[in-house]
Amino acid sequence: MLACIEKLIAEHDWGVILSVRAVEPPGEKLQVKALTKLLLGRPAVGETWYFEGEYLQSPRYGRQLVAQSGYRKTPTGKLICRYLAEHAPGVGLERATRLWNKWSVHLAHHDF
Repeated sequence: MLACIEKLIAEHDWGVILSVRAVEPPGEKLQVKALTKLLLGRPAVGETWYFEGEYLQSPRYGRQLVAQSGYRKTPTGKLICRYLAEHAPGVGLERATRLWNKWSVHLAHHDF
């Protein structure tokens, strides 16, 4: 499941409980429970992660995913390029795409 992290409900040395919104398929909101040793990194709010695991139905918390693995999805830059093209004077989609292709996730750290 590809999901955007909306909230860190609990974060411990042994693992995390996250509130996420599914990206594929879009819209479903649920909780993900994962042990730290099964994740490649520490999740943060706003990041997109891919999780695999077993779905459970909790009477108290609703549908949950108990993750067996999880990793951060590398951004494609599509949304950033569109934002730059629509909001930065003199930057169209073509220039924004060239900037993303050159600097990728480090784009925000450069003065142009």
